[in-house]
Amino acid sequence: MVAAKQTKAAAAAAAKAVGKNLPVPLYHQIFLLLRDEIMSGQRPLGSLVPTEQELSRIYGVSRITTRRALDELAQNHLVERKRRVGTRVIYEPASPPIEASIEQALESLLTLGRTTKVKLMEYADEVGEPSVLAMLHLEPNEHVIRVVRVRWLDNQPLGCVVSYMPAKLGLKFSRADLEAHPMLKLIERTKLKIGTATQTISATSADAALATMLDVEIRFPILRIGRVLCSDAGEPLLYTMAQYRSDKYQIRLDLHSFGDRKDALANGMKTMSPALAGTKADRVASKGEGDTSACPPSEKPAKSQPRRAKAALEKPAPEAAKAARAGKSSRVSA
Repeated sequence: MVAAKQTKAAAAAAAKAVGKNLPVPLYHQIFLLLRDEIMSGQRPLGSLVPTEQELSRIYGVSRITTRRALDELAQNHLVERKRRVGTRVIYEPASPPIEASIEQALESLLTLGRTTKVKLMEYADEVGEPSVLAMLHLEPNEHVIRVVRVRWLDNQPLGCVVSYMPAKLGLKFSRADLEAHPMLKLIERTKLKIGTATQTISATSADAALATMLDVEIRFPILRIGRVLCSDAGEPLLYTMAQYRSDKYQIRLDLHSFGDRKDALANGMKTMSPALAGTKADRVASKGEGDTSACPPSEKPAKSQPRRAKAALEKPAPEAAKAARAGKSSRVSA
């Protein structure tokens, strides 16, 4: 009975993401939603996409509409469709993952709570969707805690953050805690120890539901950041999907020479991490959950100058150069 209600609730939420009064055809709206889920990693390589009938029920459209959406995915080489097998994701990201310092990422997320305000939209204990269960390494039909929050900055919505935790962890947070603290801070207060995290950054556009939450137009450019946070034993603790307004959220990469990178490696960092640039030039703190931050300004490793030092060693001093020229002239004259 509970599972049936949760399924209906999920279908109603998905139906809101499709605007039937928009100038964009329904099949193309569904194609864009599925495409974004595939390219962001929510539907990983080899996973099955819902059937025509399932998509028809989820989005409240005809089977002809969902068939066209799946056909468009296949034409864009994102999925492969086979009879009696189904529609399977064949898209694989070409770029390798960026390694970054987990300590700095966590510090950036903790800074978040001091620079933005939060409004809790939903809190539910429900059966996880297949894509969410896969991210958290859970079995089919296992329960997750789903938390939907909207972060505000300067009295304007900045982004929507949806967090999922395995219900079996037994973590219970109050509404006041969820509105006052980042999820990471709440997890740190428990006996669980944070170990590693994987993060994916991609671009998408706002559907009807997200556009309403963020006070933007439908199809407005959105920066999507997904992260899976694991314990020191490698067990997934938290899966977060954050979607931010592109006009208020940016990511800056600090690029250094190979010599600087070697210094960073020597200091215990794998690579320099991305840093966040806020909407104000003088803002130092990061602007959202789901981001990776560079070293704090006071802790940035000193820049080495191997090339300049080498040039200084190879270039003779003025006195030495004069002596060399004088010696050469005396030998010639001799």
